[in-house]
Amino acid sequence: MPEFEIRALATRDSLAQLTSLLHRAYAPLAARGLNINAATQDEARTRERTLSGQTFVALRGRELVGSVTVCSPPETQPGTLTDLFPQYLERSCCRFHQFAVDPDYTGRGLASLLLRQAEEWALARGYRAMAVDMAEGATELSAFYRHMGYRVVAFAQIPGKTYRSQVFRKDLHPSPLRAPLLTMARHHRWATDRLLDALATLSDDERDVAPGLGQASVREVLASLLACERGLWWERIAGAVPVPAVPGDAAPGREPLARQLREVAAAWHGLIDAWPEERLHGQLRHRKGVLEREMLSQAEALLQVFGHAGHCRGLLGARLSALGRPVPALDLIDMLKQEAPR
Repeated sequence: MPEFEIRALATRDSLAQLTSLLHRAYAPLAARGLNINAATQDEARTRERTLSGQTFVALRGRELVGSVTVCSPPETQPGTLTDLFPQYLERSCCRFHQFAVDPDYTGRGLASLLLRQAEEWALARGYRAMAVDMAEGATELSAFYRHMGYRVVAFAQIPGKTYRSQVFRKDLHPSPLRAPLLTMARHHRWATDRLLDALATLSDDERDVAPGLGQASVREVLASLLACERGLWWERIAGAVPVPAVPGDAAPGREPLARQLREVAAAWHGLIDAWPEERLHGQLRHRKGVLEREMLSQAEALLQVFGHAGHCRGLLGARLSALGRPVPALDLIDMLKQEAPR
């Protein structure tokens, strides 16, 4: 027999018990000074919030041990959360609240079961995404949402609250593009770090000498890579999202150059992971020349970034080999082998 029964809230269920469950579940956060509604709301407020959507409860025998209320997007209401979180007005995105598990039953997968039930309800009604807002200081709950595939998309300070709120959002129809692009971004960072570690052993003279007529030195290849990846593609693809700044002039020295390359290589993964589906499948318009404009998909643009970086890594690996230095293994398969459990 399954340990828990999950079903829709029935008229025979006690709202007093549900209110008590919410109080117990959010008591640890209230003890940290977070004045979350669910920790103190009365039975009338529980009834009001329950009627805002579809509530599911989890029972162990006759004991109420979990709950979640999932509801449609609200209408625009001045002075409410919709003013602070416009994500809640997306007609394709529903939201949930009153999400609680009895502290005596945490760690048994019940929270995952309840949230999947809410997501199935949303999918069956044609919704494409789910959102929830939570106190920034609720670290354990935030970690759970991330584990379930939710990403932070907004922050806001709700008047009267002792904490800053964050909105988590999840696309219920995940794109098949995201996983491979995230793997490529992870490999880009991994390969960049390994290559820069190898190049750090070179003297300044070795970095500045060109291997042949018309060929670039190690320093010139690195500077070109930074100019292309950070100065060209990041600005085009990320838009207003800044890559972490590192002080330095237009032609950074040895250490600032390496630091900036590591920073921008590390930033792509977070950017892709935070993109909503519409952005992931969107088109990128940019100026190719003075008069010529080009359009390509976001995925194609990212492939150009990673492809150009791979080309530069090949040039730099050849420079290391010509100088008689060991060349690190930088292929994707090498990273995957390293990541595989032993």
